[in-house]
Amino acid sequence: EDHGFLVDSPEDHDALSDAVVRALRKDWNRDGIEAHAEQFTWERVCVDIAHLHADVLNL
Repeated sequence: EDHGFLVDSPEDHDALSDAVVRALRKDWNRDGIEAHAEQFTWERVCVDIAHLHADVLNL
């Protein structure tokens, strides 16, 4: 819950609306969210995929 909320099923309207309300009321830590999001840059994702392919192909 530090970076968002998960809802098991998007068809569960009550759970989804509850998550939206909690998200709107939460006092978010912007710096923490930014630090967490930095691990998902396109450059980093591409490097991770390249390493995965190299491992699978035993390169």
